[in-house]
Amino acid sequence: MKIKRNFSKKQFLKNNKLVNGWIHIDSISSAKIMAANSFNSICIDLQHGMFDFEKCRDLMQVIANNNVFPIVRVANNDIGIINKALDAGAYGIICPLINDREDCKKFIDSCYYPPKGKRSFGPTLASIDADNYFRQANTRILSIIMIETKESVINLEDILKNKELDMLYIGPYDLSISYGVSPEKVFKNK
Repeated sequence: MKIKRNFSKKQFLKNNKLVNGWIHIDSISSAKIMAANSFNSICIDLQHGMFDFEKCRDLMQVIANNNVFPIVRVANNDIGIINKALDAGAYGIICPLINDREDCKKFIDSCYYPPKGKRSFGPTLASIDADNYFRQANTRILSIIMIETKESVINLEDILKNKELDMLYIGPYDLSISYGVSPEKVFKNK
C-alpha cells in the first residue's frame, strides 16, 4: 500500500508565508519534534550538517511522515548526490555555490527527468511514497540555488534566465566573505 503524500511544489509556493526549519544535527528526536510543529518545510543540511547520507535519508522519512515538505541542501552541484537525495524522497533541493548560468543549468538538469533535465530513473523511496512519481516528479520538484559569492551576484541576471529555476536562497555569510567581510562581523551586526 502506497502512502499518499501531497508534496506539490505549486501548492507549497502558493503560501503567502513559508516557515522553513533547518536540521544540522544527527537527531531523529529533533526531527520528529520539528516535523510535528508549524513548519511548511524542513531542510536537511548535507553541506554543513553533522551526519552522512544514510542519516539524511532517515531524517527525510521522519519529516515526510508528518507531511512537511522535505528539502535537502546538497554539498555540491553533483548529479550523483542530487539524484540520490531525490530518490530518497526530497521534494526540494538547495544547491550551494551556483556562480553562473552554466552552474545553474547543470543543477537544473540534475533535478528533472528528460526532456526537462538529465536525471536518471531510480526513485527507490520516493516512488514508494507517491503514486505516479515518474509522471509527476518534474512538476513537483522544487529547485533552489544559493547565491553566496561575488561572482554569483555579478552573474545574477544571467542565472535568472533559467526558466526552470524556482527559488533563490541567499547565503549571507559566504557572500559577506566573498566581499571581504568576516562572518564574525556579520554575526555582531545582528
